[in-house]
Amino acid sequence: MIRNGKDQRPTRAQVREQQLHELIKGNWETEEQTEARSDDRHMVSDFIMSLVVILILLAAGWIAAVFLRGLSL
Repeated sequence: MIRNGKDQRPTRAQVREQQLHELIKGNWETEEQTEARSDDRHMVSDFIMSLVVILILLAAGWIAAVFLRGLSL
């Protein structure tokens, strides 16, 4: 702090440090926001995985039907 009688003001370095601190603090997310985004990603990946499983089961059923139809001829 620079002291000029009764007036006290921060130095340039202190002002820059405070601005940098505010900039960094503003760019970081809270833990709740990070957790919510992680939960959203997990829900999307679970949905996509369930679609893939359904498609695999449908393909397996179709292959089994074609195979059984070929045996009956």
